[in-house]
Amino acid sequence: MIESAEFLPVGVEEAFEITTSGLAFANASAAAPIHRKTAELVLRQFLERLHAVNDNPDYVYRVESAVLFGSMLSTTERLGDVDMAIELQPKVSAETEFREWCDQRGRIAQAAAP
Repeated sequence: MIESAEFLPVGVEEAFEITTSGLAFANASAAAPIHRKTAELVLRQFLERLHAVNDNPDYVYRVESAVLFGSMLSTTERLGDVDMAIELQPKVSAETEFREWCDQRGRIAQAAAP
């Protein structure tokens, strides 16, 4: 799972790095596979939340794009998970206005915290 590092940082006598097997183990999941029907429900719910975020003026960011990838793109009936990548964009482009908006939202969140 680990091996001696080929290149050592300056001043370090011994270092280790993760092997390919170690990375595979770290990324492994003990979760049971899900049915495609469940994955499709999860995807629909995600898309509803995505639209809710974009429609809500209280959020500082909007979802610019979302990409589905992984096993959901196959025809397999049993899937490990639903893989999504999203790109966020600030709803305002001016840096000063964006910072003020972030600070304001932070104060509102702190005031609402128990």
